[in-house]
Amino acid sequence: FHTNGFLDENFDKLLDCNFLERLNSLVELLSFDLGPSCRTVTYSKYGYVAQSPVFNKSQIFRVASKKIRYIRKYFKGLISVENLDYHSSGAYEIVCIPQFISEFVRKFDLCMTLDIGHAEVTCSNLAIDILDYISELPLLNIVEVHLTRSIGGKDSHMLPCAKEYKLLDFILKKACPKYITLEYYRDSVNALKGYNQLISFMKKRGIYEN
Repeated sequence: FHTNGFLDENFDKLLDCNFLERLNSLVELLSFDLGPSCRTVTYSKYGYVAQSPVFNKSQIFRVASKKIRYIRKYFKGLISVENLDYHSSGAYEIVCIPQFISEFVRKFDLCMTLDIGHAEVTCSNLAIDILDYISELPLLNIVEVHLTRSIGGKDSHMLPCAKEYKLLDFILKKACPKYITLEYYRDSVNALKGYNQLISFMKKRGIYEN
């Protein structure tokens, strides 16, 4: 199960104690975005736009400590945070920096969901080498990889190409995710082709299970 970030003003309304307890019988992984870096946002065609003050690192950690402790009181499965896609709209400050992500994950003993498309957007918009970016992440904590392709600095959710499979191969040499998810929603025909390509890739690596 995936939801918006813990700083979001609607986070508490969704993840109340009754809902979290019900999740125990339904899923083994609860993930949420690591961000945005403020409580209130609007959404543009490129992503979140800050509508309230941006939190600093200490404030983010303080809120996270309270929220994660609350979640663990009721949900007994794995908890993961997903990297967001950086845009210069005020809502992504701090939270997309790989060193911050690593510190956050390790401090709260969390898993990580690595979204390749989000990483591509961040690296494009911040002029970071993507292999350097990935190498700075908490690779041993990665439990899930989202496989998708961005275009022009936007999270487009396109089918992955050779570049994205090279990145996935790089990740799998350093991490052992439990889940690899193809994020493509445009049409069922190409989605099926994408899944078959992913299965073929996994079989070649000896990691596919029926």
